[in-house]
Amino acid sequence: MKIWIKYLIGLILGLIAGLIFSNNSAAAAQAIRPFVDVFINIGRYSFYPLVFFSLAIGVHELILNKRFFQVYKNAIMVLVLTVFVTTIVGVLITLLFSPDRIPVILERRTIETLPSFYSQLLEIFPKNLFSIFSEGGNFIIPTVFLALLLGINFGFDKVITKPVVSLFDSFNRIMYNVNCLIIEIMAPVMGFFSAYMFFAISSVTQIALYSQLFLILFVASVLVICLIFPAVLYLIGLKENPYKYLYGILGAGIAGFLSGDNYLANNVLIHHCHKNLGISRPTGAVSISLFSILGRPGTAMVSAICFIVMLRSYTNTGVEFSQILYIALLIFIISFVLCSVPGTGVIMLLAIVCSMYGRGVEDGYLLFMPIIPILIGFAVLIDVIAAGFCSLIISYRSKDNRNDAYIRDFI
Repeated sequence: MKIWIKYLIGLILGLIAGLIFSNNSAAAAQAIRPFVDVFINIGRYSFYPLVFFSLAIGVHELILNKRFFQVYKNAIMVLVLTVFVTTIVGVLITLLFSPDRIPVILERRTIETLPSFYSQLLEIFPKNLFSIFSEGGNFIIPTVFLALLLGINFGFDKVITKPVVSLFDSFNRIMYNVNCLIIEIMAPVMGFFSAYMFFAISSVTQIALYSQLFLILFVASVLVICLIFPAVLYLIGLKENPYKYLYGILGAGIAGFLSGDNYLANNVLIHHCHKNLGISRPTGAVSISLFSILGRPGTAMVSAICFIVMLRSYTNTGVEFSQILYIALLIFIISFVLCSVPGTGVIMLLAIVCSMYGRGVEDGYLLFMPIIPILIGFAVLIDVIAAGFCSLIISYRSKDNRNDAYIRDFI
């Protein structure tokens, strides 16, 4: 059975459980939350070591084949353009639909804050290099940076480094198999994720206030996933059915939407990119690691939509064009520094933009706290689908030797 079908069955079973126990949604959500946290950790269990070993080996192979700069140049260019396009789509869709105002919420909540640039720099270059393997699981840059350094230096003396290269290659293949096992056992877990999202949303007393926002999010997501990304594939030269590739990463998209965690979703995506899209290990390792650090196109799009809705709710006057440009620029830039919050990027980005924008909307992000699970779900859905499509684009532009699979052979 295909992975996406297993995940879809888990989603449906979770919704059924949600309907059965919907009498006290708030209590049910609170009761199931500890299980959700454990399952997210299980879903991310192999992500760090898999990225570490695959990136080190991948970079080494790219250098041997003289493709290192070409792949990274294409990856960075595609990543930046994708975040820019999704940000603009979010702004334009919201202005086009012009949703009704949402009543201002007069309450205060504390949310986690982004680490300062100095503290993040200290984590990348700690006093003890081995401490990066014992830190918390929300900041992957130190692991990626070390893997990059090792991959670059594996070729300085092939005789000396050959045993280490072989060891890393073996570890990479072992962790890939571990990852395959985790992806399979995550199917019933999707039911817990689905039930938790149902309970969290159904416990919102004034959910009707957000109906137009949900509609905008749905339309924007469909536009980006079903029209823009496939059109780009066709325009760059992949003339065959582009929806084949969307089908190939559908399982990762379901995992991203239900879990709301970028690392878990990208962990599932690694397997789909290799088996369904035929992307080679070197190119896949570079693109997935880069999108795990910097790529938040869905988070940028959802944040742009929410911020404009919030701004229209706080003011009776219209939003000026200069304000829209400033908002879009802020969201575009800040979306690249959300690596340390793989599961709460939307609310973190909104809080930062509200604070920087000022003018009495510093607490504007509180409007969306009741529905944050669904916002994060849409954001991570676009993030992981974008990572999959962009990995394919990077592979194609870098003249990668892809092993294109038939649809019937998809996992």
